[in-house]
Amino acid sequence: MLRRWIVWLSLVAFFLFIPFACETYDYSGSLNSPASCLRQITQACQEHFFMDALSRYTAALDDNFKFYFSPWDVGAIFGDFTVPGDWNRTYEQIAVKELFNRVMAITFTVDLLENDQFPSPPGDAEQFAVNQVELNFTVDQDGETTFVAIGTGDFVFAKQKDNRWKVLEWHDHTNETTHLDDVARSIGSIKAEYYSKHFK
Repeated sequence: MLRRWIVWLSLVAFFLFIPFACETYDYSGSLNSPASCLRQITQACQEHFFMDALSRYTAALDDNFKFYFSPWDVGAIFGDFTVPGDWNRTYEQIAVKELFNRVMAITFTVDLLENDQFPSPPGDAEQFAVNQVELNFTVDQDGETTFVAIGTGDFVFAKQKDNRWKVLEWHDHTNETTHLDDVARSIGSIKAEYYSKHFK
């Protein structure tokens, strides 16, 4: 009798689990504007400990995404990695994955989003640029060491075939007017450092 109950419960659990295991979630669902696209990135960073955070982050990036480093960062060396002028979506995904997996906390705020003032593109726009967006990106590595990147970023958003918006270009200008040290960093240098950890 006990064995029959165990078999029955196992079958019930199996058939309940199958629909969830086979379901693929579309993380692009909320990208109905450039503002919601950037908000998805900031929320993914702040919820980096969630299992789907990386998927939400990368879903907001165009297939041809490029991250452009500050000229101040180009040529800097982290481990065996030398910071280039830019990198593509694959590099971005690796860097963000390492960042999400290795730090205690991330705070990422965008002034225009916080104040509900992020501009909207014209109705017929296929691309939309928003420059000098004020950013505040703080990373608590281990409860003792904190990186703070404050400054601006220039973004280019691209409308997809399904009318959703994704980030096509991100030009980093954080901390370009500040001497970089163990605390004051740029977003690009933080990403580059964690990209280098992927190979250790």
